[in-house]
Amino acid sequence: MSYAKEKGKKFETKIAKQIHEALVSFNPVYKELVEQVDNKNVLPKRDSSSGVFATANGDIELGIAKSFFPFSIECKDHKDLDLSINSIFKNKIKKIYDIWNLQCVPNARKASLTPLMIFKANRTETFVIHEWKTTDSIPDWNLYIKLNDNLIMCLFDEFLDKWCKKK
Repeated sequence: MSYAKEKGKKFETKIAKQIHEALVSFNPVYKELVEQVDNKNVLPKRDSSSGVFATANGDIELGIAKSFFPFSIECKDHKDLDLSINSIFKNKIKKIYDIWNLQCVPNARKASLTPLMIFKANRTETFVIHEWKTTDSIPDWNLYIKLNDNLIMCLFDEFLDKWCKKK
């Protein structure tokens, strides 16, 4: 397996684990369900068809977490993503928009889920892009960037924390 594919696989596995841990920490219903089922196969994990088949509905198979975290997730850990402050604030992140439009949104629509793109570049924080309809749907974020009329970008840790605490 190439270095890039192995790096992507590790990133997807890490994200699945973070989602599970946040839901266990902040959602007692999810935690109880996980304890009752006692089967690791129903927990969030990297989708084994991720990056291989066009039939995949995202990079993370959410299992029972889908009821609590209803997203189709596309993960990208690319060294060549330009995530400089200058690029982000000047909205010059074409590669990110391409991934969003060509992979994330179609996969989510196919699965009847909300698209969520989680990404990072070398030596950067992990970010998330997601849709929003009104400013009322944005929790009390510390930092977010409105990319256009229906997309915002924020830190993944903050998104996960706010999402899991509100449910």
